[in-house]
Amino acid sequence: MSDAEHEYDESMMMMDEDEETALEIAALQQDLLPKPKKSPIYRKEGLSALLDEISQKGLEWIQRCDITSPAPIVVTKTEDDLERELQFYQQGLEAVMQARQKIQKAGVPFTRPDDYFAEMVKTDAHMAKIRQRLLSERKGIENAEEAKKQRELRKYGKKIQQEKLKGREDQKKAALDKVATIKKRLRSGDLGGADDFEIDVDSDDGAGSRPGKKGR
Repeated sequence: MSDAEHEYDESMMMMDEDEETALEIAALQQDLLPKPKKSPIYRKEGLSALLDEISQKGLEWIQRCDITSPAPIVVTKTEDDLERELQFYQQGLEAVMQARQKIQKAGVPFTRPDDYFAEMVKTDAHMAKIRQRLLSERKGIENAEEAKKQRELRKYGKKIQQEKLKGREDQKKAALDKVATIKKRLRSGDLGGADDFEIDVDSDDGAGSRPGKKGR
């Protein structure tokens, strides 16, 4: 291969690389540009035809078997599984009672024959496990609430006890201050009036009714 041909091949390769880079840059710029919004396709005639096709207005209720509950479900605590499942159960029970009356009115048999046996989707043992798990969860919630209540009661009792101890300490401090004042007056000879001492001399268990060694 001559030098001219070699230079031609290198120049072609460089052009190919530059072209690929340019295409990549253009693609990136195209992605960054805002895409035009597509207007929704609304074909009223076609939708109306499909709606009439799937509509069940012309069918009797016994062929539709749809029940709409008159009252919505109201759950105070959404995290309470037992209460939520109970609301679903009550709504389903009301729907079954309404459907039973309508089927009886239509004269269609719906009860299972006495000689017909079929296996349930979920066994009684499985349903018993589910019920036991729900009861255990409810018991755990009740125990947690009771423990929280006991902790609050203990905190309140501790606070009351601290207040009582503080009151006793204040009374003791006031009594000691009064005794210190009396001693100070005794040393200085200023006894003052009898009312200043505030001692009940008629009390049977008071300090003034039983003079000790110091009193004598």
